Amino acid sequence: MEAVNHTISRRIVRFAEYLNADLVVEDLESCRNSMKQSKKNRSDKVESRHSWAYYSLEQKLEYKLALKGLKLIKRPAPYTSKSCSTCGTLGDRKGHDFNCANGHYHNGDLNASRNLAQWDGFSCQLNLKKDAAVMVSSGLVDRLARHQP
Repeated sequence: MEAVNHTISRRIVRFAEYLNADLVVEDLESCRNSMKQSKKNRSDKVESRHSWAYYSLEQKLEYKLALKGLKLIKRPAPYTSKSCSTCGTLGDRKGHDFNCANGHYHNGDLNASRNLAQWDGFSCQLNLKKDAAVMVSSGLVDRLARHQP
């Protein structure tokens, strides 16, 4: 897990450095106490949330960002995934889909990331052409393509 976290953190920091942006993440310090998970999944080490190395990844991101003059900013996790990033109302997240009572549909992860970005009243648009170039240079596109059905 340590090697995986080093690889993930290196790629995230490379992307943040390319954009000259600080990194905002959910504060997942006590998430294991509040996440629901079936006994079957808890017994499977690959699926168990209790085996995720959040703290280790956070530490690696923090020191690698600091070396580049960037910061890791932690935001409170409650309602990040349950609030609509368009109108702010509580909605329903099922897997990758998020729907709110006002008819807004979002990808669940994108919705949560927008909520994190808007925490301070700031949000930037994703420039897919510029970001795709970084993904290609890091080899991320090839790995994503292999995991597509």
